[in-house]
Amino acid sequence: MNLKYIQKKLNQIFKGDERRIVVWYDDDAEFRDIVNELELENARIHHLRDNNQLYTKYLLEVEDTVNSYLIYAPFPRPSDEENYLADIVYYSTPFAADRISLIIQELKIPEHFRPVLEKYRKFWNADSRIGKFEKLNIDDYSDENIKIGILCVLAGVKVPNFDELLKKVLIEDFHENRHLSKFEKMGILEDFWELCRKRYGYSAERPTIKNFLITLLITYTATRFRGTIPGAWDKLISERENNVTVFISNLLNNTHYRDKYDEVASYIAESIKIEEHIKKIPPECYLECDTFEVFDRKIIEHNIDLLLGTGSEIGGLDDVLTERKRTHFYGKYRNHYEVLKWANSLIGMINIFSEESSSGIDDFVEKYCSRWYMIDLAYRKFYYAYDRLPSTDKPHDLAQLIENMYINTYLSKLNRLWSMKLKNTSIEDLKYDKQHQFYRKHVAPSINEHRTAVIISDALRYECGVELCKKLSSNPRNSAEIQPVISSIPSYTALGMAALLPHDSISFTEDCKVLVDGRATSSVSERGRILEEKNENSLTWTHSEVMSLRMEDLREKIKNRDLIYVYHNQIDARGDKQATESEVFNAASEAIEELLELIKKLTNQAGISNYIITADHGFIYRRGDVPESDRIEIPYGEFKLKNKRFIISEEDPQIEGTLTFSLDYLGMDHIMVTVPESLEVFKISGGGHNFVHGGTSIQEVIIPLIKLKSRTGKTEQRVVDLKLVSIDRRLTNLNSYLTFVQTESVSETVLPLEAKIYFEDENGERISNEVIIHASSKASSPREREFREKFTLRHREYSNRKKYYLVIKNMENDVELERCEFTIDIPFSDDFVF
Repeated sequence: MNLKYIQKKLNQIFKGDERRIVVWYDDDAEFRDIVNELELENARIHHLRDNNQLYTKYLLEVEDTVNSYLIYAPFPRPSDEENYLADIVYYSTPFAADRISLIIQELKIPEHFRPVLEKYRKFWNADSRIGKFEKLNIDDYSDENIKIGILCVLAGVKVPNFDELLKKVLIEDFHENRHLSKFEKMGILEDFWELCRKRYGYSAERPTIKNFLITLLITYTATRFRGTIPGAWDKLISERENNVTVFISNLLNNTHYRDKYDEVASYIAESIKIEEHIKKIPPECYLECDTFEVFDRKIIEHNIDLLLGTGSEIGGLDDVLTERKRTHFYGKYRNHYEVLKWANSLIGMINIFSEESSSGIDDFVEKYCSRWYMIDLAYRKFYYAYDRLPSTDKPHDLAQLIENMYINTYLSKLNRLWSMKLKNTSIEDLKYDKQHQFYRKHVAPSINEHRTAVIISDALRYECGVELCKKLSSNPRNSAEIQPVISSIPSYTALGMAALLPHDSISFTEDCKVLVDGRATSSVSERGRILEEKNENSLTWTHSEVMSLRMEDLREKIKNRDLIYVYHNQIDARGDKQATESEVFNAASEAIEELLELIKKLTNQAGISNYIITADHGFIYRRGDVPESDRIEIPYGEFKLKNKRFIISEEDPQIEGTLTFSLDYLGMDHIMVTVPESLEVFKISGGGHNFVHGGTSIQEVIIPLIKLKSRTGKTEQRVVDLKLVSIDRRLTNLNSYLTFVQTESVSETVLPLEAKIYFEDENGERISNEVIIHASSKASSPREREFREKFTLRHREYSNRKKYYLVIKNMENDVELERCEFTIDIPFSDDFVF
């Protein structure tokens, strides 16, 4: 940069036909090594040395009196008495090119800032540093801005912003202090610490990065603390708390520094023994604090202790968890909070359940399908999150409480009551549809009106069906409704799959293979042949076959077909194997997502709009070991089939603790099925005991039947809008609250928005903390979709004649969604501490 500028100036001097002699005394020989790189258009370069001064005089006045010359002398100009060229110097054109002068001219820095440039002369010696300084594009020069620019270049920051500089120095340079060493080498370290004092109130006789960080983090924590802070923190708090709040808030939300911040915060927390300071402080005091992850751990531990100590639902916990979602370490502790959420919900629902009663068996089913099923769902969600916790971080005592309450207070009691009602009522007498009526009552009428896809998901129990139905209904293109259906008894795959086919009769072979109208039903292909015999325009697939087809092939294969049966097996495939039965709740979540994708593909690529979704049976799953008292010995006798949850025989074996039913409802008067009264299992070798089905528990025999109408075509999706509600666009205090509203409910077509919101000035410099809003509410009432947020402005000078802006950005892509102009009218805010 400097060389080009010198070249330009010299060529301007030499311009024209007149001969010119230019003498350049370079006092510090700064340009000695590069002067020959000058490309002069109308002059020659001659180097003046101690031993060639007489020759130089001869050259200019005798040997070559035609050409113009630049006489370069890499030393100060001598006195006239000692200078053989004094006369030439007087009639020549003098030229000076010290770096500071050139920098001032090139960067258009006002001359009165020369002293600050001179102070850091060493910095300007490298062209590379000057080039980086120029690229900062500093518009408004001041002593402070020049210092910040120098610091930014040394730290590798590409914008002239002290906060960005500070983030890099504090976080990236925490242990090595490489940047501080550079500052010291360039003589600007003291100025760095002075800027820290001026902006963030940190002052120390021997300042260190560690102590500065302690001041920043404790000050920020104190602003979010409810009640009296620990006494040990008083001396650590800066009077510039607003500036600190803005800085740390923006740092916590900076994805680039997130991991490094966590490392630094952990080190600081350990150094000042933060856990000791808050040991006796109620968690309510630091519910909004997120500077250190110890706050998350303590909040989680406290609420787990409450659940363990009381065995009761914690009121207001959902609000606490919603608040924690906005905090820095939530991502790391998401599954811990999910464990808390579902444990709290499950405990509350079980305690309510224990006080309830039912008047009859139909009422019992109605209560299960309207609310008790949610206990099974909460149990599944609890373990889904629990299994994702690190093995060293699992709350085993809480899991034990959940297990005891779920098994003993809910599951055992529920199914004992259910068994008592079954003793006095035939399954056929229930008012609800039966599985063996499925094709006649639901499929046949449907295909008479329109093409129908029947999806049978193995072991999709009722609570999973409800979750699937809700997700389907969230798409405005869908209309979905669910009803309970009573499965066949025994509730196992072979019989359930057969009952879902068109049939006149169902029977067993001698070795208990299930036949439909005398035809085998074990495989998908065998079921497909039965369907084709009933309806030649039917088609049978597995889930994987459908998902592997290209759109063109899919459309070709369903042409002229009015019935498609699709078999899906995720839950039973994992649960029925001892090695993977503990994964059954993962499998349930995956199954729901796979079914959603299957329906989406069939709708969008094949144009199918009518669906019936059901299951062959449900299941029971318990995490704890099955006690010996829950294992029933099978007496010696003639049995057609023995299973952990049922026995098929031709006579009632009269085993204590069991129920025996006739399969006369399927036309098999001579066949009996015996099942445990409640959760017990028969002693059968092989396989697991935690995931079971085949019995008559309500979780096994109540299966979902979902009828879905889906409009074809691509669903247009958009992100929900977030608007500022507050009408007043004038701030009169450094701390202000603003209200925002999510304009509509989130749905399949209206996607949630994660927005970051902050204030900035006309130059784009942030002047406030950054607020994160998760606009994901499904509430219908606008008031329930409001967010009241606190904004903290920096301590600095504000003018009511300048413009300031509230900026709303989409966090996912950093796209600006809205910019609202504000006036800030706060006198003396730069000096007065509010």
